[in-house]
Order: sequence, then structure tokens, then C-alpha cells
Amino acid sequence: MPTQIVSTQAASDIALAAQKVIEKRPMLEPIVRSFAEILSAKSEVVNQLRVNTVQLDPLLRPERLLQGVPLLADVSLGILDEPLQEAFRAILPVLKKTFGSIAADLTSLESLQSRNELDLFELSRAYLGGEISVLHSFAQATHISEIVLALALNTTLSSLLTALEPTVRNYVSELNWYRGYCPICGSMPSISYLAEAHDLGSEFLRGGGGQRYLHCSLCGHDWRFMRNKCPACETEDRDLQLYFQAQEDHSERVDVCCNCNAYLPCIDLREGHVKLPMDMAAISMVHLDAWASEKGYHPLVQTPWNLIQ
Repeated sequence: MPTQIVSTQAASDIALAAQKVIEKRPMLEPIVRSFAEILSAKSEVVNQLRVNTVQLDPLLRPERLLQGVPLLADVSLGILDEPLQEAFRAILPVLKKTFGSIAADLTSLESLQSRNELDLFELSRAYLGGEISVLHSFAQATHISEIVLALALNTTLSSLLTALEPTVRNYVSELNWYRGYCPICGSMPSISYLAEAHDLGSEFLRGGGGQRYLHCSLCGHDWRFMRNKCPACETEDRDLQLYFQAQEDHSERVDVCCNCNAYLPCIDLREGHVKLPMDMAAISMVHLDAWASEKGYHPLVQTPWNLIQ
């Protein structure tokens, strides 16, 4: 993995990165400052959770990776209930402070948890499994916006899974993972990047240039991926893979698959792009998200910055 990329950053590093983005694109200042505050809070929660995280080794089945099963797929969130609840309690006040327009719904979620009326395990399990009907039913019953619920669950789970990632990454460090979803938690990537290639097989270098990496939207793990393959539908038809560059910065682009209409932001780190935490880099490209959405494409995965407009 390229040495310039790290999974988590200290709050001070995030603040510095946010300032660099704002200097480059002043029009993004409101959204950058908002999410910088959330990323900073998340980094603090991650550091706290690392101390309390349960030992997972006896529960892992790394042999299933060869069958395309993510490492944490067989680990029940039930045994992670304490750190899950802790992350939820720590993150919600920050979301309330940052997004005043949805504070009422977030307060409702806090109240439900304080009265032990919020089944965070079941909702998190449904969110990770894509069981939209479970989330929809809960939102209807509590009169809480589904978007707000998704935002709270995403940020909470991301904190927990990012805390777990360093403890299990060795299981996948030497793995040739040809899937578009994360080998650790099974989530889709929120951004990709191109870096210098280092003695990799031709299947990764097809298309020329540097090596492509995908960055997990939840646990923050980075893994190598083929240049001309869509992470969503896995088509390798080059004629269906397009990209559109930012006019003012050719190191930033959005990759588009014409087969499934999914898009994914991408940064070419070989072009001298300022090195940022990957989540902050994705936030700095929300203008490309907006462009892709206007053209009728959809994001590979929902993130807090494309959930909250």
C-alpha cells in the first residue's frame, strides 16, 4: 500500500487538510468545515474504541476470503454492542451541532437510546446488509427521516469499523482481492486513487499508468483493484468505462460506468495532488459528485456528504 495513504488522521491533521481544501476551493468552505468537524470527532472516537475493542481473532474465518466473503462477515455485531453504543453516543452530539436542520430527529434518536428503545444492533445489521425495508419501517414508526437515520448509522458504523481495521488488516495485506467491495467489512468504496505501480501483476496494470486503489467507505481500508473494471457491476468492457476530469485540476476526476450508471470519484496522486485523508479528498470533490448526479449517474455508495445536500 502506498506510504502516503493512512487510514485515520489526528484531528489537527484533518483541520489542516480542510484548510488546504478551502484555500483551493473557497466555495466549498461550508461543507468542508462541517464534515471536517465530523471527521475530527470520528478520529477521537476511533482512538477511544481501539482500547476497548474485543478480541476478534477466534471468530474470524480468513479461509473464506478466497470465496469472496469479507473477513468480518461472520462476526456478529452483537459481540460489538458496547463499542457500537459508545460510538453512537459520541457521534450524535457532533451531528446535531453540525446539522442544525436535522437536530430534532437526531435528538429523537438519542432519546430512544437513553430509554433503551433503540435496537442499534438490529438497525446496524440491516444497514450493513442493505435491508432497506427494516430501516423504512423504523423511520415510519418513529417519524424520523430515513436520511437522518442513515447518516447516524453510517457515521457510527464507520467509527466502529475504522477502529477495528488496524487489528485485522494483516489478514488481507497479501491477498489478491478482485472484488469491488472491501475485503474486511464488505462495504463499497467512496473514492479511488491512482499511485505509482510497484511490481504488480499485469491484471492490475492493464490500461497503463499507475496502480488503482479503492478506499472503503466505512472501515477506511484501501485495496488494489484492476484499472478497467467497474467495482459495482464488475464489467471489464473498456468501451463502457469513461472518466471526466475537473477542468481546473486534471488530477481529479470521476469514473463512470455506462453499464450500471455508477460513478466513483478518483484522484491521481502521481499528478502532484496535495495529499489529504481520503475522506477529506472525497469531500473536496463534491462538485464532481453534483455534476455526475445531474448527468443521471448514481454514487457507488451513500456517504454522509452525498446524503446531506
